[in-house]
Amino acid sequence: MEKFKITLPKVLISSFLLLILSPSSWAQLSPSDAEALSNTTQLLKSQNQREAVIQKNPKAQEYVQKMQQMGMSEKQKAQTFAISADVFETLIKNQNGDSQAVQKLLLNAQKDPQAFYKSLPPETQRQIQSLSTEVEAIMTGKPPY
Repeated sequence: MEKFKITLPKVLISSFLLLILSPSSWAQLSPSDAEALSNTTQLLKSQNQREAVIQKNPKAQEYVQKMQQMGMSEKQKAQTFAISADVFETLIKNQNGDSQAVQKLLLNAQKDPQAFYKSLPPETQRQIQSLSTEVEAIMTGKPPY
């Protein structure tokens, strides 16, 4: 059995969720909550909207700078945000919009990224693993395969 390896890219995805995606008040997924969820995921997937928010948030700027220091391409950065959006949507829907439950999950993700990673859908795990393998190859100068 392959040992789970925590890499900086995997941890960054959790960090982005905590920083950018903290929900304000979800209650149940009412029409307005569903709209807020849609707006948040759209923001993460839209480079222009995302950059506008990042410019106003020093913590987000720090994380983007870390991504740049890791050598991530614009495509890889966009993939990181797209994965984050998908994860966020999954969390919100799985917790029926309960902001406290989502916040608790995200805080626990910081304490135990392995458990958080394993709780994600298999396709999301595959996307994270693929992206982190690419980024790790950039950082180490070794081919990913």
